[in-house]
Amino acid sequence: MKKLNMSRIRCWFSKKCNRYSLEQQIAGFMCIYGPPPVMSMQVCLTKQDGAAYQEKIDTTLMVGRGKADNQLTLEGDNAISRQQFMLKQVYNELEIENKSITNPTMVNGIRLDSPQILQQGDCIQVGRSSYIITWKFRS
Repeated sequence: MKKLNMSRIRCWFSKKCNRYSLEQQIAGFMCIYGPPPVMSMQVCLTKQDGAAYQEKIDTTLMVGRGKADNQLTLEGDNAISRQQFMLKQVYNELEIENKSITNPTMVNGIRLDSPQILQQGDCIQVGRSSYIITWKFRS
């Protein structure tokens, strides 16, 4: 049996991998091995008065005033649009995207113009209401 020259293999491998960007390497890895497992999240929106809204999110979660249009319905504020914003799980992060044309969604006092990654404890302002968002992973 022939003995492998590991230094020669490492050299060949590094030359091949350095030729591609990190994004291309990740895409190739995912093509071979598939995406990493994604755990579902339990999202909690807590209002200033203590009212809490909880919902499980697998990929996306539409949030707004309308019961028929959303997975999570925020009640008691008519200034909230029927479909106000969408929460999207991106691997182990949570992204928020404004879906309302007339009523802005704000995160920590800044108007949301494009999708943004959320941090635990961020303040989401919609209509006349403010919510603190937290989440935990579920298996």
